[in-house]
Parts: sequence; structure tokens; C-alpha cells
Amino acid sequence: MDVETAISSPRKIQYVEETLREMEAGNLKIRVRSLENEKALERMALTQSNMMNLLMASVALNVGIIASSPVVTGVCIAGAVKFGVGVLGGNAKIKKFDKTQAKFVNTRFVGDDNED
Repeated sequence: MDVETAISSPRKIQYVEETLREMEAGNLKIRVRSLENEKALERMALTQSNMMNLLMASVALNVGIIASSPVVTGVCIAGAVKFGVGVLGGNAKIKKFDKTQAKFVNTRFVGDDNED
């Protein structure tokens, strides 16, 4: 075992030294992922999708109201209803996401009866 350590140690030290030099030179960047940030981005994507559906419903409804042709008005109103249903579905997804995330916020352990 000691012979293996004596042979592999210089290689390991060289690897550590090269890594540190790369970090000092700015060629190596360490990326840290945070679960809180990941979940915040996921919720933001859901919210953004919901806002896009709301915007499209509003545009379709406005075009349908000012359109002169009854056919165009009908198509635009149908599009507004479709996007409106998408908004309702998006709200349900956001509420489900928040409910799921609320399960992980509990700061007390099961069976922890100590009151501070």
C-alpha cells in the first residue's frame, strides 16, 4: 500500500496544482447549484407561461371586439377563450407547485415536541 501511495502521490499533487493554477488564471470556474434558486426559476417559468397566455387572451379579445367581420370576431373570441382556459390551467399548476414546495418548508421534525 505504501508503494502505491508513493507512486500516485506526485500525480495527485500535480493535478491539484494544475487545478489551482487554472482557477487563479480564471480558466476554471466553479458552478454551484442551489435548490432554492432552481425552484424559484421553475416557478418563474410557470408564472411567465401563465402571463403569456393572459396576454394572448387579452390581445385576441381586443382584436375580436374591434374586428368588423363576424367570422374574424368569432375566431378571435374562440382564441381568447382557449388562452383563458390556459390561464386557468396555469394558475392550477402554480398552486400545485406552491403546495408541493410548502411541504419542504417545515422547520420542525416529526416527533419534535420541544417548545422553545
